Amino acid sequence: MVVVDTSVWVDYFKNKENSKTKLLEKILSSNKQIVLPGIIYVEILQGIKTDKKFNGAKEILDDFIFFPMDNKETYLKSIEIYRTCRKNGTTIRKTVDCLIASVVLENNFEFLHNDKDFDSISKFFSLKIVKMKPNNCSI
Repeated sequence: MVVVDTSVWVDYFKNKENSKTKLLEKILSSNKQIVLPGIIYVEILQGIKTDKKFNGAKEILDDFIFFPMDNKETYLKSIEIYRTCRKNGTTIRKTVDCLIASVVLENNFEFLHNDKDFDSISKFFSLKIVKMKPNNCSI
């Protein structure tokens, strides 16, 4: 199961072609399941300006597994992530990124992102980052 961060979805819905959106397209055409944490669902849809684009994006996103975030341990893990990074000289810019990372870690999901904060988090926590291999998607 793969979580795709907002940073990739935004580029995808804006038709921006880059290595991460190409990888997302490979995932979409594969049999991998995409998990959509509630906070990513909110981040994506709140940023869409027109009703037509909003409805189109919502229709696509609603096909994925919605993952609610209502667990106290998830919030405690996100605090641990933030504090660990800060103690080691890196301040994560957005609390929401710590929440997303905590969901990914707790559930052992694969993760596709295009955000330097997750690179920082990966230095201290074992995020299973999806990477491009010559002919397929892999971690």
